[in-house]
Amino acid sequence: MDLKQLVTFLRSEHDFVVSTWKTAGIVSISVFLVLLVFQPWGLNTIHVPFKYVVLGGYAALSCAVCLLNLLVGHEIVIRTGIKWTITRNVIFLLWMVLSIAFSNVLYTYWSLLGAGLDSRFLLSIVWYTMLVAMVPVVLLTFLNRNISLKKHEKEACKFNEALDFMHPTRSVVHETIKIVDKQRNDYLELDAGNILYVEKQGKLVNIHHTQDGKLLCKTMNCKLKTIDEQLHHHRQFRRCHRMFIVNTSHIVSASGNEHGYVLYLDDCDTEIQVSRTYIERLNYIFEH
Repeated sequence: MDLKQLVTFLRSEHDFVVSTWKTAGIVSISVFLVLLVFQPWGLNTIHVPFKYVVLGGYAALSCAVCLLNLLVGHEIVIRTGIKWTITRNVIFLLWMVLSIAFSNVLYTYWSLLGAGLDSRFLLSIVWYTMLVAMVPVVLLTFLNRNISLKKHEKEACKFNEALDFMHPTRSVVHETIKIVDKQRNDYLELDAGNILYVEKQGKLVNIHHTQDGKLLCKTMNCKLKTIDEQLHHHRQFRRCHRMFIVNTSHIVSASGNEHGYVLYLDDCDTEIQVSRTYIERLNYIFEH
């Protein structure tokens, strides 16, 4: 992998943690087991059963801090709608591990009554916790990525089967649609059957359509949400991603990836992304 491929990989879209409770649970169990085996920071001098109480405190605190980070992070992603990339995920993981490490420092100071806790010892706790917590968190990230990939590949196969089943009866709906751009006092009238997909590009929206066999693009200065509201009552148009609205009448096939689906349309080569959030809504059209 060269530098360009690495940069592309780090900028690629990545799902936020799939299972919040599972992630927090694995992190806490890992912390407990590692501390039980290696017993750093003088834990080997603590007598049973108080030792297990102290270790359980490390595990519970790590679980709580991990859970808090995941819940707050998930809320931020949902509310802001930012593109969650692998780079952002790595930075988030580093922050989460650091917060677990510092919380363990405070817990160590409290549980051991502050005995012998100089700056070097505190830094060793942070470093040790980072090493312990980072492994399960990173492994779980890639595990969730692989689980999502297999799940979406399987769902894409069912989606293609539904497409094949409906093919004889599925037809392109032809009716005139008027899309209004209120900010520019502009509008676009098109045959619904000629619209392939709508794509968000920055603060603009590109409407990709065909006319006389040619693929054209009309740019409008409005939000994708505004276009979605105008097209929502037309059953063939469905929001499938934060960046896309697709005309389901033109879908030829689908393939699964770690984020959801990739749709392939007739008359164009663009791959339309379907995020996990919109999969059920898209599937509903072909199941009913």
